Amino acid sequence: KADMDVEAFEEGYIAKIITDEGETAAVGSAVALLAETEDQIAAVAAGGAPAAAAAAPEAAAAPVAAAPSPAPAPAPAAAPVNSGRIVASGYAKKTAEATGVDLRVVAGTGPNGRIVSEDVKAAAASGLSSYTHVPAAGVIAATPMAKQLAKSKGIDVTTIKGTGNFGRVTEDDVLIHLG
Repeated sequence: KADMDVEAFEEGYIAKIITDEGETAAVGSAVALLAETEDQIAAVAAGGAPAAAAAAPEAAAAPVAAAPSPAPAPAPAAAPVNSGRIVASGYAKKTAEATGVDLRVVAGTGPNGRIVSEDVKAAAASGLSSYTHVPAAGVIAATPMAKQLAKSKGIDVTTIKGTGNFGRVTEDDVLIHLG
């Protein structure tokens, strides 16, 4: 049993708490919904789809069409299909890492929308390989420790390339930047 604080990757207002205090939640499931502005709180709480909502993974996603490409070409930036926790088999994760496919842009065809290795291979063959996360305006994509270290060393965090989740700057990135 563990009690945890959860850091939100986006700014906003809590519109609705899904998991009440004392309840348990599955790993990766949504615990609250966020609204970008105070005006959106009522719409989000009533069930509207906000841009910054912490949504649970989709249960059933459309399969990815496999179109063979004659020669490897630079892959176009694709829109993410998966938000939140990505459910994929271990072999699919290894295949994605080896082929350079970002699992956020792959639709799963396995049980309950799970991404399987065939989905990753189809995405690689169709040219879907990467997605660049762009944080909301004014959001600095860096961990709190990275921000603190950069501030103490007099470095602007926005000048450092992040290698963490969603391109976030980590403490290691700051240390590497320092040399």
